[in-house]
Amino acid sequence: MRISEFFLHPVAVADGPLRSSYGRHAPYALRTIIELKTTDGLTGISETYGGDGPVAALEAARPL
Repeated sequence: MRISEFFLHPVAVADGPLRSSYGRHAPYALRTIIELKTTDGLTGISETYGGDGPVAALEAARPL
């Protein structure tokens, strides 16, 4: 079994604006949902950090 393809789904999740020593943060949290498909037909999902950096790093790993 090998990973045959993956899809990235960037999402913004509602996250109440909490106060901290830095002030209030954005009312949403960025996440990336990763959908993996294998050569055996299995599909799995996972979650990681959101934003441009993590998505770019995952895209850079695509050829591997």
